[in-house]
Amino acid sequence: MMLQMLTEEGWEAYCMDVSAAFLKVVVPESTEIYIRTDPSLRDGTKYTTHARLLKYLYGLKASSDNFYIAVRDVLIQAGFECTQVDGGLFYLHEEILEL
Repeated sequence: MMLQMLTEEGWEAYCMDVSAAFLKVVVPESTEIYIRTDPSLRDGTKYTTHARLLKYLYGLKASSDNFYIAVRDVLIQAGFECTQVDGGLFYLHEEILEL
């Protein structure tokens, strides 16, 4: 249906894909997420058995939500609006002035 509207109205559409998307979102300082380190990275002390994440990783429950929030905020600041039907669909309404 969206493609039909685009073609009938002569609108332009763009799609984007972000490589390593979750690695671009910083974990807030108020949130602490730890992972167990690989045994090859440990030096024998208890301080190297776990590592705190500074950015989200693929597979964490909060990763996709926080990535969406970060992208949504950037698009809204750029003037885009989110559709009521699909939270992942944004549009930019530009008024055409006729003289």
